Amino acid sequence: MMRTPMLTLLILMLVAGAAGAGSLEPSAPPGPTMKTLDQIPPTWSLVIPGASRFQNALNGVGVLDRETGLVWTQLASNTTTPVDWMTARANCLTFTAGLRAGWRLPTFEELSSLLDPTAGAAPFLPAGHPLIGNPAAGAFWSATTLDGGSSVASTVDFSQQFGFYGTFGKSTTHFYWCVRGGAGPNGGM
Repeated sequence: MMRTPMLTLLILMLVAGAAGAGSLEPSAPPGPTMKTLDQIPPTWSLVIPGASRFQNALNGVGVLDRETGLVWTQLASNTTTPVDWMTARANCLTFTAGLRAGWRLPTFEELSSLLDPTAGAAPFLPAGHPLIGNPAAGAFWSATTLDGGSSVASTVDFSQQFGFYGTFGKSTTHFYWCVRGGAGPNGGM
């Protein structure tokens, strides 16, 4: 088989490049502008104290939870009147804040991540949180339903020290709290 000069040159360049590629191990620890994997949200494995856990976002209408990487609406419920599950879900999906869409009803696990049973009184949220509204007013809907599309959904009640996790028929009325980011109720699918 006869090789053309161009093909020979290409083969030599590939062989030389592969031989000089070097190690994939870093030559030094990360510099001051680099972050380790532990510093990149979400950091569900860390316990961040309330005052440094939350950061105002989206020009003050959102709150970044540095522990989970989620952004919550700063106002605990977008209404002062409890609503049924379908209305809560629809309100979050169509909500815009800080000129951003992409809000949704949080999963049960995400909503529960805000609960702090060591708080001295209701609402049982981490000390120093910048969230406003009345999270102690009653139960809050989550996107988590039983058996996928059943007629009941899970709630978290911040007026109770351990959250009074309950499941209620979707036609009953509760408050809701919208969130952005994370995998969502379908695991990001």
